[in-house]
Amino acid sequence: MSDAIFIAGYYRSGTSALSGALQRLGVTLHNDAAANEHNPLGFYEIPELIEFDVDLFARLAGPR
Repeated sequence: MSDAIFIAGYYRSGTSALSGALQRLGVTLHNDAAANEHNPLGFYEIPELIEFDVDLFARLAGPR
């Protein structure tokens, strides 16, 4: 049996820092989202989930 850890938080709330700390403690995490100038170590996120999130919020916003 394997366990799952799901880290959720608001933009710029420290979720990548928490993920990085957990990884240093031995937890295996996805770090698939590309790093950029705001976070050179990456975002510990699955790109498909990022796309889902962006699409969901766009749909919830409705027509403009």
